[in-house]
Amino acid sequence: MANNVGVRSPYFFYTTAGGSVKLEIYIDDGVGSVLRYTLLKDVDSSGYATFEIAELIRDYIDITYIGTLKSAASLSVSVDLYYTTYTGSNGTGTAVGPTLDISFSAFDGYAFYTDDDATFFYPTTAPLLSNYVIWAPQNTTGFFYYTSSGVASRLDYVAGFEGTFTTAGQTMEIRRFPCSKYTPIQVVFLNRYGVLQQLWFFSKMVENITSTKETYKSSKINVDGTYLAESHQIKTFNANGKQRYTLNTGHISEDYNESMKELLLSEQVWAHIDGQVLSVNVVSSDVTYRTSLNDKLVDYSIQIEQANDLISTMR
Repeated sequence: MANNVGVRSPYFFYTTAGGSVKLEIYIDDGVGSVLRYTLLKDVDSSGYATFEIAELIRDYIDITYIGTLKSAASLSVSVDLYYTTYTGSNGTGTAVGPTLDISFSAFDGYAFYTDDDATFFYPTTAPLLSNYVIWAPQNTTGFFYYTSSGVASRLDYVAGFEGTFTTAGQTMEIRRFPCSKYTPIQVVFLNRYGVLQQLWFFSKMVENITSTKETYKSSKINVDGTYLAESHQIKTFNANGKQRYTLNTGHISEDYNESMKELLLSEQVWAHIDGQVLSVNVVSSDVTYRTSLNDKLVDYSIQIEQANDLISTMR
C-alpha cells in the first residue's frame, strides 16, 4: 500500500508502451473492490500514455457528518490501478498485463500550488493538521487524525487534558480557552488532508436572516371597475431565506492562521449550534492573517450561512 493520496488535487498515472495503454481503476468505497473505470489511450510522441484520474476517484468519496466521530477509513476509499500495454494503437496488437501498478487510500485532500507537486502524497507519519496547537473549551473532549507508517487513524483527547504530548513524531499542545459568558461554537470541516477537523469559536455569535423574493404586479379588478383596496396589487412569490451567523474566536494565539485558511478553502463545513449539527457554507471570502507581533491580541471573525433554505424546498 502506497502513501495516502489527496484527490482534490490532480493525480497522474503514466507509463510507457509501444502503442497504447489500458488503465483499469478498482475502487472500494465500503462494498468491496470493484472495477469502476476502464480507460484506453494511445501513447504520445515520447512513448508515454498519461491519465489524470483524481476527479474519477473523488466521485466515490462521500462524506457525511451528523455529529458522531468517524474513523479515518470512513473518510477515504481504497484504490487499485492495473494497466495493460499494447504494441498497437487503440488496444490492438500484443498485450502485456494486466499489471498491478499501485494501491493507495484516496482522501478528499489537496496540495497547494507552491508545493511544486500536483499530486498530494500524505506524510507517512505525521498529524493530519497544519497547526499543532489546538484550542478547545474547558472540560471538552476533542479529536484529530494522524498517520503512522502510512496508516491513518483518529486520536481522541479527554476533557480534562491540557498541555503538550507527542503523536506521530510531532509535539502537540492542547490549550483551554477560559470560561466566558458565551457558549463556544464548534465548527467541523474537511481540512487540506481530507479529514474532519474541529475549530472552536469562543466569543459572541451574531445571528441574522437573509431573505430573497420576487414580485409581480397583478390586477384583481371586478367587472364593474371596482376592486378591494386591501388586496395586493404587487404580489410576492418564491420568498425564502437563509440563516446566517457571525462567529468570533475570541483572543487566541496565531496558531489559528492555517486553520482559518483551510476553513475558507473547505467544501464541506458543519456547525454545532443550539444542540443541532447544521450544514453550513462559509460566506466570508477573505480573512486577514493575524500575528501577535502586529495585532497584539489575535482574534478572527467569519460569517457562515446554513446550506439550505429556511422554507423546505427539497423535492
